[in-house]
Amino acid sequence: MLRLSAFRQVGGYRELLGFGCEDTELAWRLIAAGFEVWEEPGYTILHDHTPIARDYGWEEWHYARNTVLMHALNRTWPAGFALGTLKGIRRAMISRCRWSAAAGLAAGILGALLHSGSPKAIPSRAWPVINHE
Repeated sequence: MLRLSAFRQVGGYRELLGFGCEDTELAWRLIAAGFEVWEEPGYTILHDHTPIARDYGWEEWHYARNTVLMHALNRTWPAGFALGTLKGIRRAMISRCRWSAAAGLAAGILGALLHSGSPKAIPSRAWPVINHE
């Protein structure tokens, strides 16, 4: 949960991410803007998915792609790009849909290179607060 005014102040979710890593990336930008972010382990959010209707390949593609983009767009270039790529490789290696994740990784690398002129590094104090894996 967060205040709508805070959400709007940092520009909301990045349309580029859409699914996967968007919550962590938003939290990083909130922290960089001076807001406090807490993780509350006492709460559980249940996503009511029908297993038959899930497309794990689609999900893994987005997670691998957005892992690269999240780090590349928010950390100092090129270190963020390198770290995001390494985390994306790890994601692809442990994925249940390795080919989809590998394709997402490639898309993330390409996307990060295409957006390399636009990233704004967030303060390093924001990184360890929430670490998306």
